[in-house]
Amino acid sequence: MAENAENQGGRMVVCSRHGLMYDASKRGGCERCIREWERQRSGQAGFPTSVKVLGLVLVVAGLYVFFTRSPTEEPAPANAAPATPQPVAGAGREVAAEASEIALQQIVADVPEVIELGRRETGRLLADDEDPERQRQDWEFWALEWGARLQPLTDELPPPPGSGGHPALALAYQDVDRILNELRAVPQARSEGVPDPVLVEQRFEAAERALQQARANLARLGG
Repeated sequence: MAENAENQGGRMVVCSRHGLMYDASKRGGCERCIREWERQRSGQAGFPTSVKVLGLVLVVAGLYVFFTRSPTEEPAPANAAPATPQPVAGAGREVAAEASEIALQQIVADVPEVIELGRRETGRLLADDEDPERQRQDWEFWALEWGARLQPLTDELPPPPGSGGHPALALAYQDVDRILNELRAVPQARSEGVPDPVLVEQRFEAAERALQQARANLARLGG
């Protein structure tokens, strides 16, 4: 471990680990060896530092909870039943029915403007009948725009109401679904490949009749 040397009557050696001189007759190592040994012994004598830190954190947390707890927060008796909120029977169905009614009301409110706009646009296209081929092309282009205009209404349509709900809600849903189907069918109102004014108007009138029925059934829900 060390290289021996003689010095003034003592047995001086050089530490092989740290290169420091020390008196081997008085010590079992150099100054650094002794300090490392003392640190190791002190660490083994008590709890590890990590355990001490964890214990201190737990103590501080416990004191914080104790002093910040409201005076009214008293522990429940051991024999008391847990205060678990009980679900209200049919609450989920009622919420779904209310959401469906709101969505149908919104569609019914938006449909008249869409019908009016469709009538104006188809009237303009039907009046331009001097060139049947150009009219056919213009109609095809308009059909794409019409489908895009109806898409927001289709997206607002809720799922069909489940059984056990108000019958008027199911009828209103059928009416609104019929409105959208009639409006989607307007581009197909043709005769011999060209738009037919009579068939086009029949689609709009059918949509308006379904609209009136939807309004009546939705009014029954509020009664």
